[in-house]
Amino acid sequence: MGTSFALLFLSKGLAPVLINKLRFPTDRNDIAKIQSDNWNQHPRDARHLTQLITGLPKWPKLLTWQVVDMNKASRGGGVADLMQAPVLFIAGKDAPAFSEQQIVMLRQYVDQGGFIFAVACCNGTFDAAFRQLIRKIYPGGEAQLKPLPANHPIFKAQFPLEGADIRLEGVDFGCRTAIVYSPDDIACLWDKWAFQDPPRRSPEAKGMITRATRIGVNVVAYATGRELQNKLNQSDLALQAGVQDKVERGFLQVAKIRHTGRWDAAPRALRNLLTALNRKVGLAASTKQRNLPVSDPNIFRYPLLYMHGRGNFGFAKRERAQLKKYLERGGVLFADACCADQRFDRGFRDMIAEVFPGKEFQRIPVDHEMFTEKMLFKITRVKRRIPTAGGANVALDSVVRTGPPFLEGIEIDGRYAVIYSKYDISCALERQSSVACAGYLPDDAEKIAINIILYALLQDVKKYAELVQ
Repeated sequence: MGTSFALLFLSKGLAPVLINKLRFPTDRNDIAKIQSDNWNQHPRDARHLTQLITGLPKWPKLLTWQVVDMNKASRGGGVADLMQAPVLFIAGKDAPAFSEQQIVMLRQYVDQGGFIFAVACCNGTFDAAFRQLIRKIYPGGEAQLKPLPANHPIFKAQFPLEGADIRLEGVDFGCRTAIVYSPDDIACLWDKWAFQDPPRRSPEAKGMITRATRIGVNVVAYATGRELQNKLNQSDLALQAGVQDKVERGFLQVAKIRHTGRWDAAPRALRNLLTALNRKVGLAASTKQRNLPVSDPNIFRYPLLYMHGRGNFGFAKRERAQLKKYLERGGVLFADACCADQRFDRGFRDMIAEVFPGKEFQRIPVDHEMFTEKMLFKITRVKRRIPTAGGANVALDSVVRTGPPFLEGIEIDGRYAVIYSKYDISCALERQSSVACAGYLPDDAEKIAINIILYALLQDVKKYAELVQ
């Protein structure tokens, strides 16, 4: 009997947490106490939605949910407490009363790849308050709550839904929608869901419950891509959430290239990468981001330039000439197309063809030193998400394939001066990628990017040795 309970404890204890249901204060005169059940209008909403999801095909089994107290989190673990689940569920009838510190925590949670799913309950004051909360989280207006278009990937993330008939609003952050809000009380219907419908439940009620739960499932599928972090690795996420810039003048500095496209689609990808490099390699790398146009002469101070984006772009003749000089002098350009954006891919290839006429991208061999322990990680097999859609009546899905890494490069004097991935790396580094994002999964994206940086740094050391000789 003891062994049975121990095995049960381990199986349940290691179950990934899918949803954090937020317990928040309501009384603005006494934010330190949570005395009402405003946050818990429908006690079984998150539990029922999680039970439904974990029983669906292609989802991990034994998924669980939990309640997170916002006041305890702000006094204790901070953002790390929120990061224990990929989805933070906020629902209520009356207006929440978040402190300024807690508003900052919500912003940091989204910055670190978290997803907020909010629902207004029972026609109270929550609607107006949540809209005001979004304006406080993004006071500069860089992100706004807007109705989701009918063709948004959420409406095909698991079940095919008619987006035009569903009221959902969202906040776009980077290259994904990071906050989704339902002004309709769909959580009330989750609360009434059951594995077996009561015998007297009307067909109309069954239809309403099915519709509401499918909306919830689709939102969570979009937010997570059905890929959940193992609990044993959550300490890494918590560490990333609490890391502050400690190195102002580091041994390694990387500049990010500004261009005419969406050059900052994943604004925290580079910082997260350099933070991981410091943690796993022990290098003194500055995590303070420096954004430069390629025409800036300061690019020659950096051994590596980083570039990504969505949409088409172009470089002027003078910019192309300076980039060519930088690369021929020993610099390395590392670039990827966010979510495998085809417009960026075409623009990047056209730009490199103008910089180096006659040179063509070649696939970097899998046995190249860039993928070996000589850098850090031996990378032979990686996981890459490929979105698929079978038609108007088939839900958007994603196939995760395992295979060798795929990078392309331009060689100059026996070294790769341009290293390019047509599959997404940047959004994965932010853990912002969704089911609609074609590219590497976060852990593999991080390993590939770290090896690329170490390869670029090794080229810089070799160049210095040649100059000394």
